[in-house]
Amino acid sequence: MNELKLKVEQSGDQPSTVCNSPLAVVNDSMYLFSGQSGAKTSNYLFKFDFKTFSWSKISSNYILRGTSAPPERRSGHVMVAHNNHLYIYGGVLGNSFFNHIYSFDLDTKTWDLISMHPNSSV
Repeated sequence: MNELKLKVEQSGDQPSTVCNSPLAVVNDSMYLFSGQSGAKTSNYLFKFDFKTFSWSKISSNYILRGTSAPPERRSGHVMVAHNNHLYIYGGVLGNSFFNHIYSFDLDTKTWDLISMHPNSSV
């Protein structure tokens, strides 16, 4: 079997090497949220632009804007993209397991914690 190897020059604000972190693709960009790098975890959101091969760290400026804070640091979570939003569920940090759903609006750059209905069995 022939193996194809590509070397792509990347630029910008690159994330640390991480594991247990999901990726989601929206249009011409790939998004990475959080993950584990050695003993450290973060709650950073990064975007990789396939057209320019450049990384950027996305800041929601939630304190200045008076919007919801990003999800807590974590690894082992899932992330999907739908209708120009990223949705994050689950994950772990130490002995804490998360079962919240967060939404990130790619247009407004804001986070929202999605509330569960009080009678939900989840």
